[in-house]
Amino acid sequence: MMSEKKPKVILYAAFMAYLCLVVPVQGFARDDKKVSRLNEDNVRVFIEKTTDVTSGKTRMSADEVSVYLDRHLDKKGFFRSEMTYRIPGFPSQENALSLDKEQFIESVLDGKKSLSDYETDVTIKDIKISSDGKRAVVETKSREKGDMPLPGEDGKTQKVPVEGVSSCSQTLKLNEKMIQMYSADCKTEIMFKSLF
Repeated sequence: MMSEKKPKVILYAAFMAYLCLVVPVQGFARDDKKVSRLNEDNVRVFIEKTTDVTSGKTRMSADEVSVYLDRHLDKKGFFRSEMTYRIPGFPSQENALSLDKEQFIESVLDGKKSLSDYETDVTIKDIKISSDGKRAVVETKSREKGDMPLPGEDGKTQKVPVEGVSSCSQTLKLNEKMIQMYSADCKTEIMFKSLF
């Protein structure tokens, strides 16, 4: 029985990794201020707002999230995460995700539904802005936790506490005076507290 549960655990854990990637990307759909050049202040505001959205402090419908991401992800954007899963009773496993813009948007919408009682805390470690103010590389560390629904041995869905820690390097760029995400490269560790 436990071996059948393992692939399902890995599948749900992938959603956690998607959420780790999303932290520096989302924002407020109706708050798209034009920016003439990137600076530490507008980069920080952008990331702080996104944290509020991903932690559920603001209310956005799936359509609003989708529209916003479509506007704020570069059309050639790409997103990668190297993940390590730590599941009690199993050896740690590693996996990698690589997503284009459309796959990323879809995974965000799916991933947000997969966790309840979701909380996140993001720390900006470093911001490097190009001399022309058109690009920025932002290093962040995020900690996330929530309850993930998994099918139990009795057939009923049970909530399993899960935590994630990610270190990410994101490239932001200006496109027609709008901040867009061009890339995100993350290393993510996902820890399941217990399996039933």
